[in-house]
Amino acid sequence: MALIPWVTKGPNRTVVEDPRDFNLDGKAILVLYLDLKQLETKENTNVSYDLHVGENYLTYRDGRMRSLDEKNNCIRLPPKESAIIYTAEQVHFPASIFGLIVPRQTLLKDGLSNIPTKVDPGYGVGPLVITVFNHSNKPFELRYHQPFCALCLLQVDVEGARPRAKGTVGIPITPGKPRWPRMREWLVTNQIIWLIIAATAGFGSLVWLIIKAIIDWKTTTPSP
Repeated sequence: MALIPWVTKGPNRTVVEDPRDFNLDGKAILVLYLDLKQLETKENTNVSYDLHVGENYLTYRDGRMRSLDEKNNCIRLPPKESAIIYTAEQVHFPASIFGLIVPRQTLLKDGLSNIPTKVDPGYGVGPLVITVFNHSNKPFELRYHQPFCALCLLQVDVEGARPRAKGTVGIPITPGKPRWPRMREWLVTNQIIWLIIAATAGFGSLVWLIIKAIIDWKTTTPSP
């Protein structure tokens, strides 16, 4: 396999934005909602493309689908927790191209990584579904439409290759969320606050025990 650059112009383009320009037997992938500025900026490489956080995500704790909007515009991931994120981009792969999704170094150094994921030839049309994990000891926030992983394209020897026939990936959704996971999420996210409360309560209890001991001592000690 050879790495394919992201080329959007000219006769040898490897990426198209219009479904009418896509062909399953062609040599270009279809990407809807493509960030052209990223590819056209000379400071950026065009051998990979940074995918963006889409509108929908769910966590492994409860399996409940959530949506990002203007008020709730970021994913708050507690320490050691994971989430499944739908990309803002929607793609369709031809039979001649295979995709590989890898972590971004800028997020990896802060403890957030995604599970390396493959994209089979023929995948689409739809968003990519990517699992991310917070390896750090503090909550991590991902904003809506923030770049969070990278997609690399690889050339496939078309002869003998069989494209994916199932379309996109679906995820089972749980409509409700029990109270305990909600409480656990809040406790984990706000563990510093709870440590302060616990320390304050412990100090208060110690002071009360000392005062009570003094009162008991004065009560039981006979007057001279």
